[in-house]
This record gives sequence, C-alpha cells and structure tokens, in this order.
Amino acid sequence: MGTTHSTDTAPTGRPEHLAVAAAGRTAELIADPAVARGWGEDSVLPGYRVGGLAAHLARALETVRTYLAADAPAVDARLVDAVGYYRAVLGEHDPRSSDFHQAVRERGEARVAAGHDTLVTEVRGAADWFAAEELDLDRPVSVLAGTAMRLGDYLDTRLVEMLVHGRDLAASVALPIPAYDEEAWRTVAQVLTRATAARHGWRGLALGLARPELGVGAFTVGPA
Repeated sequence: MGTTHSTDTAPTGRPEHLAVAAAGRTAELIADPAVARGWGEDSVLPGYRVGGLAAHLARALETVRTYLAADAPAVDARLVDAVGYYRAVLGEHDPRSSDFHQAVRERGEARVAAGHDTLVTEVRGAADWFAAEELDLDRPVSVLAGTAMRLGDYLDTRLVEMLVHGRDLAASVALPIPAYDEEAWRTVAQVLTRATAARHGWRGLALGLARPELGVGAFTVGPA
C-alpha cells in the first residue's frame, strides 16, 4: 500500500508533516490544569489513570526523536507504511487483555509518580523539538520491534495516536478535543480505514461502519 502522510510547506520549503502542529496542541492539552487535577483518577480508557494516559500520549511525540537518534534500518530492509506498522507491531494482540497492551499501559502508569509538572516539561520539550527540527519525511527509520519505515509514514502513526488519545484524555477531564487540523483528521481516518480493511477485509470494514455494535475496528481482532 502507498503512503498516506499529509503535509504542509514549512518556511524552509521542506514539506512539514501535520504531526508537527498536532504535537504542539497535544502538549498544551497535557499541560492543562484539568489534567493535573484529575491526575490520579481513572481515565475513559480501562487500565489507565489520567496521568498514565497523558504519559502514553506524550510518548507519541517522544519516540520520534528516540528513533531518529537510533541506527537506521539496513539498506535492503523492507519498508512498511502506517498500516503495515500497525499490522507488524500489533499483530493479533487483543487491545485490552494481551501482554503487549498490558506492557503499554504499565509503561504509561510508571510515569504517574513523577507528577504532572515533570511530564509537562518533557512533552513541551518534545513539541519544541518537533517545531525546530527539519524532518526528512523520506528518511528510513527503524521503530518499534525493528519495523522499518519512512519517517513520514511513522509520523502518520503518531498523528493517529495523538488525535485518538488526545480525544480520550480530553474526555477524561471534561475538556474539548484539541483543535487539530481537519486535514489531520482526514489522514487519521484514511489510516484507520485502511487498517480496518487490512485486518477484517472490506466486508468487515463495511459492517463495522454500518453496525458499530459489532466492535469491528482497526485494532480489534476476530471476525465481523
């Protein structure tokens, strides 16, 4: 499948991914006093307190710098797109009960004890780095589980994480969803549509859209 990453043009003339603007809005959501007030309370996502969900959301920004600082994939490595990333990384893991997702939740929850102020400092640093860095969207990177992909495609997955979990965090503390760009939502919708079709087929996608009670989606397992 081809790439879907959506871009604007930076002042330097180099394409700028929509994740850059989303990162700033995500950092400000995490910094909101409502998040601090609800820090130790349960979030709308089972298994996450508000602080753990905020930390998980922050990681969507932080991993970009981490992976860019790591070794590049082999020259002959097969590159996947955003949908291929989710298939490679998530596989057939159940999104709630699997060891993989339990580890993801625990990683977020482990940062709760450090407090809201610490996370705000870290996520604002990541967002500032995003805004200042000239990112080569065609650069191959090696990400989670050694998956090789172009940076622009990886940023598509970061956009999915920021927008979806940005909504989750906002809902957890009775805030409006951040004003992410409409084009960013379009990109996320494209990735999730293609990921659902890749996992469940076109029948599953169609039924998931028409019958949401079936629980068919990009990250669910089992037949439609």
